[in-house]
Amino acid sequence: MRKAVVAKLAIAAFALAFAAPAYAQTAEWEAVIAAAKKEGKLTVYNGTGFAFMGRLAEMFQKAYGIQTDVLVGRATEIRERLRTEQASGRFIADINYSGNTTIRAQQTEEQILAPHAALPLARTIEAPLSDDGIVVPTNVGSYGILVNTSQIAAADAPKNWRDVTNPRWKGKILSDDLRVAGAGQAFFQGAYVAFGRGYHEQLARNDLVVSRNFQESARRVARGEYPLYIPFNINEWVGLKGLPVKMILPEEGLIYIMLGMTGLKNAPHPNAAALFMNFSLELDSQALIAREGFKPVVGNLGERVPPEIAEINRTKLLATTDPARTNEMLKLASEIYK
Repeated sequence: MRKAVVAKLAIAAFALAFAAPAYAQTAEWEAVIAAAKKEGKLTVYNGTGFAFMGRLAEMFQKAYGIQTDVLVGRATEIRERLRTEQASGRFIADINYSGNTTIRAQQTEEQILAPHAALPLARTIEAPLSDDGIVVPTNVGSYGILVNTSQIAAADAPKNWRDVTNPRWKGKILSDDLRVAGAGQAFFQGAYVAFGRGYHEQLARNDLVVSRNFQESARRVARGEYPLYIPFNINEWVGLKGLPVKMILPEEGLIYIMLGMTGLKNAPHPNAAALFMNFSLELDSQALIAREGFKPVVGNLGERVPPEIAEINRTKLLATTDPARTNEMLKLASEIYK
């Protein structure tokens, strides 16, 4: 019996040893929550203009009682404001929310980003995305193809990215400018990574109709000015209901850009910042983001989102941009699309 008791104690000690890290992490996170509530305030800089961030802040404030302010501006304006704050020592922002290109520039050029506390929900982020301890992916801006259903029968509509290189679409494709920063450049670089230079040389022979007024492009296709539009920003889909257009989710996958949050050096409320980052990964938060037409970074949202949004969620990610290659890609796009 004594041997049996010793054996049971050994098994219990072994189990406790493996349970200890999880318990310690939980206790550590509880300390973060307590410290965040004590800080009592959070300031988020939103360099995208996406409205869901304001609603997410309201949900967070209601959940934790932490006053949460969101400052909205252009990415360039927010970036300059943060540079000024860091240089002057007048620290206001706790979190910066922006696209990956801006974030990586702030990391390598300004060096103003700070690591955040380990987030319990970081493990739920699905590959190929991940939390690197500095940047927390919160959602994905993805691109597909938009077609006018009055002009293109379902059987004739392109099913994938390669289909738009078919000569039948020559002069009929409205496109963002692939030679300047923005969605066009993101599409150029993503397609280049996925398919190579030959793909773009073939697509260029279709004489794309280039527009830099991307806010109107989807509506122009809906009005019948052009039968096709690339790259279609999928988060615009929710605003096109009832119009004669269809969103095509290419069979190869979605070209995408990552959007996320970062903490900042000398942030006045670092614990509240970590808590908000983790909150953005909760299922209800991700469902809010998904209903705005963005691909969430976690799965299993279930009935929290309508079927058409769920279809976006199920579509795999194909390729994205590399901020370090932006200038190289812009130069290459200018050579191909003259």
